[in-house]
Amino acid sequence: MATLDELSQHRNWFRGDPDLPFTPLVEAYVADEIDLQTTVEKIVKPVNEAYSSGDGNKPPSTESLLWDLWYTILWTAKKTPRTDPPSQKSQSAILNPSTPSKGHTKLLTLLETLKSQPDPPYPSNIDQSTTRNWIFDDGKLWSVLSLFGPATREILNDSPGAGNGYEDVEVAGWVNLNAFLAHVTKREIAGMEHIGIFELRHALEQRHKDDTKGKVPVKEARKVQTFVAAAGVWVIIMGEELWARKGEKKGEEGEAESEVRAKGDVITKERWKLWVEKLRFLSCRDDLDIDTRELAAQGAAILARVHT
Repeated sequence: MATLDELSQHRNWFRGDPDLPFTPLVEAYVADEIDLQTTVEKIVKPVNEAYSSGDGNKPPSTESLLWDLWYTILWTAKKTPRTDPPSQKSQSAILNPSTPSKGHTKLLTLLETLKSQPDPPYPSNIDQSTTRNWIFDDGKLWSVLSLFGPATREILNDSPGAGNGYEDVEVAGWVNLNAFLAHVTKREIAGMEHIGIFELRHALEQRHKDDTKGKVPVKEARKVQTFVAAAGVWVIIMGEELWARKGEKKGEEGEAESEVRAKGDVITKERWKLWVEKLRFLSCRDDLDIDTRELAAQGAAILARVHT
């Protein structure tokens, strides 16, 4: 079976460039071959130099460095299992299924540390090319994790079914990525609640069908297992906090939205209850594997604590 790295070469997925410094640097950090402080210093220095110089005429630019940095971290998270093997799990991880793996924890710490870095000095040699570059609009870089949001949206385009398959390694990578983004959201490193809501809507509100047109036919149950797994990790990790942050708000006239499928990333009580009911239904489907059914049952129980 091909690895994610091998598949990415054939399918042109978004990832860090292995020939640039950030990919080997982050991989070495996750493998405990280099410490956090050294990793951060080696990341921050070239980005700050490019930023404070106004990018000048010498590549790489601030923007290209940031794209590669965030792609590298997100791709590494996609390849890194969201949970540790049973033999390596701590007692807290055994008791709490939302605990991130060691690899994901290191990447989360790296992101948090980068976000805490001082923003570099604004370019002193401002010219027309600098003023036209939106990277310099607000004078901030690390404190807002500039470009992390757009890089996340790009890497999410490489989802199962979006020109890609449903092989086990692809599905596992997709679930790993969503788990990582859920932890990023829970720790308030970046606001990604809308992604979790999208995954829940995609898994539980859309009708999925057998795919007979592609090179490899895909059964509806296989699709459901994939999408429920991605949505399920958001529920397990964010749980009731997803409702606390994005639950329905009163309108200007004091009326709460009541539509099940409200626009945008609004979560109404009706939508929440629909998710509970759908997860309960999926937990009883005989054509789904036991892991998916257990995940659906666990997700329904978590959501039901808020509204039933």
